[in-house]
Amino acid sequence: MKTKYLNNPDYSYEKVNRASVACGPLVKWAMAQITYADMLSKVEPLRNELKSLEREAEQKVADMQQTNDLIATLETSIAQYKTEYADLISAAQAIKTDLSHVESKVERSIALIQNLSLEKVRWETTSESYQTQLATLIGDGFLISTFLAYTGYFDQMTRQLLFQQWQNHFNQAKIPYKHDLARVEYVSNADERLRWETNMLPSDDLCRENAVMLKRFTRYPLVIDPSGQAFEFLFREYRDKNIVQTRFSFSLISIQTKRFFALVLWTQVFVNN
Repeated sequence: MKTKYLNNPDYSYEKVNRASVACGPLVKWAMAQITYADMLSKVEPLRNELKSLEREAEQKVADMQQTNDLIATLETSIAQYKTEYADLISAAQAIKTDLSHVESKVERSIALIQNLSLEKVRWETTSESYQTQLATLIGDGFLISTFLAYTGYFDQMTRQLLFQQWQNHFNQAKIPYKHDLARVEYVSNADERLRWETNMLPSDDLCRENAVMLKRFTRYPLVIDPSGQAFEFLFREYRDKNIVQTRFSFSLISIQTKRFFALVLWTQVFVNN
């Protein structure tokens, strides 16, 4: 059609219309149809390609949606994994803390076992010492009670001599006693001796023995104290008791000799229990 008619210069609307008014529009319509057919033959592949691209786009959109869904799922999983990781870190830290506590308890247990082993040795030693104390209890108690009852008004040397004589009698009678018996430590404790020193008692053995006798005495003692040390100690040691101090001073005049004699009685301190 194109080759035979449309490419012919004489085949045109104007020439055909001049020849026949009825055929002119028909020629024009035929030419339009041919042009439309040409255009349709060119557009159809494009439409098909467009449809194919649309289908591919829809597939891409569906794939993208799936990818987005997968990303959302992965993000949720990542958040969950982060939470689980944090929980695991906390659990690991708690385990480390528990492990540290357990190690500390194990160390204390080991130390306790070692201390108990040492304590066992000490108990065995104490038990042996206790058996020794039981064996010499009668002799030690008799020596201490005799010392407290009979040596109060003797000086330190005489006290020691008497104590040695009593020990000799015990040796002859085969009465067991502790040969290194400490008289003050036997009837007093460390707190009492420290309190005595705080209350101005001298730390020598004689003064300590006197303090023990004053504590154990069942009657009011007469204290001869020219230096005033015992006076100071008694007022400090028994400050919570009812202590009464009395002092008497008087003068005697001899008529024959006309001399003046002054007699001053030393202070006597009575401790009322």
